[in-house]
Amino acid sequence: MRPMKQTREMDTKPAREVLKVMVFQLAGHEHAVDARRVQEILVNFRISSVVEAPDFVDGVIKLRGRIVPVINLRKRLQLPEAQAAENSCVIVIHSERNPVGLLVDSASELLTIPVGSIDSPTEVVGGIRTHFIQGIAYLEDRFLVILDIDEILPPREKDLTGETDLVTENLPSGNKAGSLDHRKIIAFELDGELYGVDIEQVVEIMGMVPVMPLPNVPKYILGLINIRGTIVPMMDPRVLLKLDRKPWSLEARIIVLREKNLVVGVVVDRMWELLRLPADAFQPPPAERSRANAEYFKEVTPAGDRMLVVLDIRKILMDTANR
Repeated sequence: MRPMKQTREMDTKPAREVLKVMVFQLAGHEHAVDARRVQEILVNFRISSVVEAPDFVDGVIKLRGRIVPVINLRKRLQLPEAQAAENSCVIVIHSERNPVGLLVDSASELLTIPVGSIDSPTEVVGGIRTHFIQGIAYLEDRFLVILDIDEILPPREKDLTGETDLVTENLPSGNKAGSLDHRKIIAFELDGELYGVDIEQVVEIMGMVPVMPLPNVPKYILGLINIRGTIVPMMDPRVLLKLDRKPWSLEARIIVLREKNLVVGVVVDRMWELLRLPADAFQPPPAERSRANAEYFKEVTPAGDRMLVVLDIRKILMDTANR
């Protein structure tokens, strides 16, 4: 990830002066949306076609009993069309009444950027009409086109599917998908297993950057990294969890985590998905022994056909700070 022109006080700036965005690729350019509107990201999905829908709606997907329309963002923004990319995904966002999916080429990063680095567009940018653009974020040798979700979405759900109300199937105990308490979890892989952290603890997700090694530190501390002038320790959670340590691949990412005033970067084998899971599905970790060090396990929960382990970030950060 290239260095970005931002202020030094990464973890002390007031929340009103920064904006957290989800970055994704579209037609060879970087775009972003306000992360507060993102419900989850789906990499495994099947789109079913619908009749009497606008040409920019590819169809619908079924998400926990709810029918979610999927907007092809290339078509909506009148960008050149292409076959579905290998890393294409659906970003599920909140709308006024029902969630809506945005089909993009790939999702890459979660960034926190200063509001002061965002300018208003004055003309068509990258072939996109100005009314679709919330702002342009200049980050040294790159810039992000931040899209206006409310402009992308038609004012009513029936404009997407031809129906006045989207279909919601009955769920156990009479609950509907929208009425359950849920948690957003950033999921990732370590040594082939699925782990996760609460999105509230994530500052950003970034590519690999140079690491300055430190002498006389535990093996799990890789060194220090410079994030826009802020020095952050970086660690290998595979060492803490006593997992196999294979060479990092091109899919490796750094997740910058924060717990109160403590900030640390952790390297993961690859990102999986942003998940929205029922709060009552989380359980204490089982008592039986795991091949990993369960000392840093906080909770477990099903995630599709896999079991996801939520890590105890507070304990990880406290142990790192004490070293």
